[in-house]
Amino acid sequence: MAIQKPIEQAAAGIDEIAKAYEIDGDSLVRAASIGDAAKRRAVVKDLVANLDPVDAVDLRRRVEDLNQLYGKRDIILQNAERAMEEISKRETAQAEQFQKQQQAQVAKEAEVTKLAYDEIWNRFTSEVPVLRKTGNPDWDSRIDNLRTQAMNVETTDLDAQTRAALTYQAVAMPLLVDLFQGYIRKSQTEIAGLKKSLGEMRGA
Repeated sequence: MAIQKPIEQAAAGIDEIAKAYEIDGDSLVRAASIGDAAKRRAVVKDLVANLDPVDAVDLRRRVEDLNQLYGKRDIILQNAERAMEEISKRETAQAEQFQKQQQAQVAKEAEVTKLAYDEIWNRFTSEVPVLRKTGNPDWDSRIDNLRTQAMNVETTDLDAQTRAALTYQAVAMPLLVDLFQGYIRKSQTEIAGLKKSLGEMRGA
């Protein structure tokens, strides 16, 4: 602090004169910190009572000068404290604003992700109607779990094995769907053939 050096010099000057008269220099320096002017001057007057009048006046002046320096130091410290408080408030406000922006960004990304997954799911169930909900609690619960697993791949930090398992399941799904649909078509063809044969037998 720039004011500290003048304070030290002023205190050293007081102490030097005090030593010459064998009086307590520390008491004079402490007296300079007394805020009440009347009390301060009374203390100094007692301390320099036995000095040469010229030196006594010089010491009283030096104590007053040191008191002024103490006052300036206090103002500097108060201003620095207020400045630090303002900086702290500004940093806190900036941190809160950044956090709000981050939360808003996360919420926006989550909403965009949800909309994308909903759109793809609707398209997927249009192509594979068997995956639609039927009102059966057990089946509908399985469908919900399937969708939750898909979202977890997007939003959760999964270990390598879990991610690999889900990836293979996703890759295999089209093949399983094709096999299932092929099985349905084959079954429908066989049923139609049986119905035709049954009709022919009844008509014979």
